[in-house]
Amino acid sequence: MKTSMEAVPQSSGTWQFQINEGVKPVGSLIIDEWADSGLLKVHGNEFTVKLSGHEFYEQSVLKGKFQLERNGKILISANKKTALQIFFELEVAGRNYILRPSSILRRHIVLS
Repeated sequence: MKTSMEAVPQSSGTWQFQINEGVKPVGSLIIDEWADSGLLKVHGNEFTVKLSGHEFYEQSVLKGKFQLERNGKILISANKKTALQIFFELEVAGRNYILRPSSILRRHIVLS
């Protein structure tokens, strides 16, 4: 059975998300856009999020490169090439994925 996770915004005007697996909360994501970094917690594990070359507008990421690290090792690289692109291209252990909104009208995110 394939399980997906969803990042649900905690409130408008912030970059704080609750990570759900189905209906069960399993973690959180907090991005500090001024520090170019963030913290992802999932199932008790902590990961550092690093941002480079990114541009934010209100609550949207216009473009940029992102890395998910643990203990200084890059686990995932993500790229949003242009402001017009509504998804991120991910590379995880040599495999490619797409991270995209579940709907153009919502801020919920799905991985496929």
